[in-house]
Amino acid sequence: GIDGLAPPPPNSIEREVLLAQPALRLLDASGNLVMDATAEVYVYSNQDTGSSDFWMGNRYATPVQGWANFTDLGFSDSLTYEILFRINSSDFYVDTDVDPGAFTTSISVGVSTLREFQQGLFPALVSRTQVSEEPFAASVSLKDESDSVVVNTRLPVYVSLIVLAGGDDRAVLRGGGGFIPCCAGTALECSLCAKPVGGVATFVGLNIDREGDYALQYSSFSTVKHQYNHTAAEISIIAGPGVQITVSRALPAAHIGTTTGDEPARLLPAPSAIFGDNAGNLVSSGTNLGSALILLCYDGADPKPAPPALCRCNDISCVAEGFNQSVARSRKIVAGNISQAFSLGVAPFGDLSVTLSRTDYRAIFRQHFSGVLSNLNGTSGRFAVS
Repeated sequence: GIDGLAPPPPNSIEREVLLAQPALRLLDASGNLVMDATAEVYVYSNQDTGSSDFWMGNRYATPVQGWANFTDLGFSDSLTYEILFRINSSDFYVDTDVDPGAFTTSISVGVSTLREFQQGLFPALVSRTQVSEEPFAASVSLKDESDSVVVNTRLPVYVSLIVLAGGDDRAVLRGGGGFIPCCAGTALECSLCAKPVGGVATFVGLNIDREGDYALQYSSFSTVKHQYNHTAAEISIIAGPGVQITVSRALPAAHIGTTTGDEPARLLPAPSAIFGDNAGNLVSSGTNLGSALILLCYDGADPKPAPPALCRCNDISCVAEGFNQSVARSRKIVAGNISQAFSLGVAPFGDLSVTLSRTDYRAIFRQHFSGVLSNLNGTSGRFAVS
């Protein structure tokens, strides 16, 4: 048989670990402790209905020297529960639901005492300025009405991104190891979540990919009837180190001879080369960024034969030629200023025109320093000149 030495307290709170966990002794017919018992003890309740059970924690306890100790049980909703225990083994069978003499206990579970969050470590940098895509940590304490930390709460905490006036609507909040997308209660969107430890929910490895001003919002749901929110202090994201060149806009279709019948096709609106970080944020500060040289190539979608001066885009030996060769190639196809200096991270091209019609052009922008090419370049999407 079994009996209980440390039953749960008569009252508890939803989504919180029971302050006192059940501890049961496994006894033989003479009432002696069965020291070598190995059969698991299973806990259930009169409220269990299969898929809608309200239990949290591990409902199985393996005996150790005759004792079966539960460690993290709790309930997810505010109800009154009759707690029952079951052992099923070849040595003995006990089911407290059908054995009135076996150990049972009742517990009344109330609404969560959680009422507020207290801002913890946010962000890890005192300046509250963070580099794009660089990991940072944030934490929040869960408190009750008396301003005490609810140390045994099991309420999952969800964190989501709020875009402030200076933020970018395309920004994404990502989490590090151990976080999963999840939803709960009345949440309209999935977000990152963490389980509190000692009343503190900690998020590590967070990052935001776009420059601008943001805040983190923490939320918890004890049930769909009770929701708790906290909006953290503002965090400003700045661009990371420049590692790529992107194109400001898709190049438009252009037409030769629009006015007189034979003048080159103007590329309007004109493109710009953008010096950016890994997430595409503009890197507008720092040391000399040099200049951008434009070189057209073709991707082969147009069956028309290409002139020798025009590189195929995937021909690395051609598109990666030295500066003078690239300039010579470009001038045979492109009219205007084919090299522009970066200013505040942008190299604007304002007077480009193309002398040869094709439907499969792409523009390559190559960074250089007074004719010395770097290994950074960016390629536009396909555009047509007719």
